[in-house]
Order: sequence, then structure tokens, then C-alpha cells
Amino acid sequence: MPPLSKTVSAATQAHLAGRFLSPSPTRLTKALTANIIYHGSSFLVLAKDSESSIQAQIGSTQRQNWEKMINEAKKTLSLKTDPTPLSRLDKSVTGAILLSTSKQKTRHLSRDPESSTDLVKNYLAIVIGKPEFKDLAQDPRTGVKRVVDESTLEEEDTSKKKKKKVEVDESKIEWEVTSTISSDGSISDLSRSGKESRTVVRLLHSTPTFSLLHFRLLTGRKHQLRVQATAVLGTPILGDFKYSPHSARRSKDRNFQQVQYGFQSYYNLPQNRIFLHCYNVAFPIWEKSFVDVQPKGQSLKAEEGVEAAEAAEAKLSTLGREEPKEVEQAATAEDVGEGMISREERDVEDMETEELQQQEVGSERATFTAETLGEEQGSKKKVVTRKRVEVFLDVPKEFRDLCEKLKLELPRIDTGWRTVE
Repeated sequence: MPPLSKTVSAATQAHLAGRFLSPSPTRLTKALTANIIYHGSSFLVLAKDSESSIQAQIGSTQRQNWEKMINEAKKTLSLKTDPTPLSRLDKSVTGAILLSTSKQKTRHLSRDPESSTDLVKNYLAIVIGKPEFKDLAQDPRTGVKRVVDESTLEEEDTSKKKKKKVEVDESKIEWEVTSTISSDGSISDLSRSGKESRTVVRLLHSTPTFSLLHFRLLTGRKHQLRVQATAVLGTPILGDFKYSPHSARRSKDRNFQQVQYGFQSYYNLPQNRIFLHCYNVAFPIWEKSFVDVQPKGQSLKAEEGVEAAEAAEAKLSTLGREEPKEVEQAATAEDVGEGMISREERDVEDMETEELQQQEVGSERATFTAETLGEEQGSKKKVVTRKRVEVFLDVPKEFRDLCEKLKLELPRIDTGWRTVE
């Protein structure tokens, strides 16, 4: 990328260079507190650290820390009941966790919240080694295939035509991993007997020893990312002692557990800390609004009112045109004898009748206009608009510090949220 002007801020340079995993900071709404990233009428997103977990045993430190965070959120937001978690994070995993404050929305997403296409979750992970996606894709048993991306394919086609090697940004290439995992998340159950699990993976950066991977969940099985990173990609997540030993079949080193302990000691890593972080959650919301509409039949009423007014005016004009004939008849009747009114009296009577009819027509017009305006002003239609909320959460300090130690380039993430159509 060509050098940018010195007047451009470092954040803008990083954003333009594609090193952002979140929108520009100016387009995000800041978090309410350090733990409450987003709060709406039905949903709540909290920042979970590695020291809190709803899955921990009752009375344990991690469980107490979770309950403390929930109580603080209830007090801050004046919630009467505990919010219901709609996503889950393992005990030692950090990131954004989605909760519901509405029973109706809970039922909508709780049928299969992790597998729902309405719920999007993106992760970052530091893994040991580098996944060889091209080699894995050649073996149909791995379930690894490349996601079609027109931009990267076009770059590769151009390089082939020119017979010149063009380096394609590897961080843009997505690979879909499909495997089967049982409900208990056991790695030995990567077979046809389990449920299908699908994940989209990107290699953001790597060194000879470590890699920074980007995961996007398409399904949500227990320990899905940890299992697939180890058993399929052969790159266990740093700090994950549960599944590391089982990756021996895809690695030359048959004692990953000792390797994990060695890295933990060498880099002075915290114990019981898995370097997997959920930095982004997206979910749907429904906004209600009322708009002015024209009631059905109102246009027909308007036409009928205009026609009635025109008919009344035509009648008046007709009476005016027939007046000479009536006057002539009255003049002839005067010679007949008594009992017939004079011409002057008839003229006065006709004028009074015309004024009364004009007043009636004016009154009808005024009444019709008032009724029409009342219907237009009082007619409202409820409109429900579906939007999406995107929440972003920066990685913890220990995650960022470790990336610096391992010389892994970590894209910038700004904490906040936004609403998109």
C-alpha cells in the first residue's frame, strides 16, 4: 500500500490499510460501562473475562464473579429479572456474550441460538503452528474447502495469464471447515455419528511457531472451535490443555501438552487461560414506528363530495336560467285574478331560496373538508422494521501483549456497537 499523508491519523491509516476488524471509531456508539457493551429493549451484550463463567460450579470463584457482573448490570439498567444467556463461552475464554431481557425474544433465538443464521459470532485465536489449508483441502476426509472469493480468484487468474507470481493476501482467503462433533464435544467423536459443525477460518498472520486465526461460526457445537483447531487443522489453541494431546495424528510433535506447559512457563502466561476471544456478535432487532397513511375509500369519498358540490352548483345555475320563464308565467297569471302573487314578491322569494341553497352547499363542503382532514391526521399505520446490531469488543490486554511478544500482527478492534439496515 502506498504511504499515506502525514495528516492522516494512525487509526485512519490502519483502517484504510485493512488492519481493522471493526468499523471506524467514529461510526460506533461507545459502551455504556466497561462490562455493558450494548443494551436495548430486548438484548444485552456483556464483556466476559477469563475469571467469570456461568458454566462454573456454584460457589466457585468464576461463578461468583459471573453473578457479581450480572447483579451490577441489573442494578445499572434497573432490570427486575436476570437476563437469559443466548450464547455461551467456555470458562477460560473471553469475549462478548449475548443475553436476552425479553422472554419472547428468548424463545425466538433459544431454539438453536448458535446455529441460527440471525446470530453471528466472530473469534480470534492464537494457535501453535500454522495450518496448511491447501494440503488439508486435498484430503476429502478433513472437510476443508476454500470459500469462493471473486477478488482473490481474479488476482490468481491474472498471475497465471501473465506467468508472473502475484502474492495474494492470504488473510483474505477463507476456508470452510466441516466436521462432525458429538454433543459432549469429545474429540474422539469426530465421526459420522456426531452433528455437523461448520466454521469459516482465515489466517490473519503467522510466524514459524504461532499463528493468529480468525473464526466465524456457522454452527454452534460444544467446544467446536477448540476441537476443529486441534483435530482438523492440527494447530491447538494456545492454553488449551484439554484437546492438545489428541492432535498427535496431525503433528510431528507427539507431546503437545508439554509444549503447552513450556510456552506457559516461557512466556509467563496466566494459568487456565485459553487464548480464544469472541470480538464480535451480531443479532437482529425489530423497531416499531407509526406512519401516516391514506385510509381506504378516502379518495372515493373525496370524489363523491366534489361531485355532490358540482351537482348543487349546477342545480343553482339551472334555477337561475329557468327564472325568466317562471316570471313570464307569473306575469300572465296576474291578469287571471286574485290569489296569484306579484312579480316583485316572486323575485324576492326566489332570491331567498337561492341564498338558502348556497348556504347549504357551503355547509356541506365545510363538513366534508373537516371530515377528510380528520381522517388524514388521525390515520396511522404500524410498521415493523428489521435491523441488525453489530457489537465489537477489543481483546484483553494480556491477549494483545502476547501478540506483541510472539510478533503476531493483531488488527485493531474498537469497542462499541452500531445498527445497520
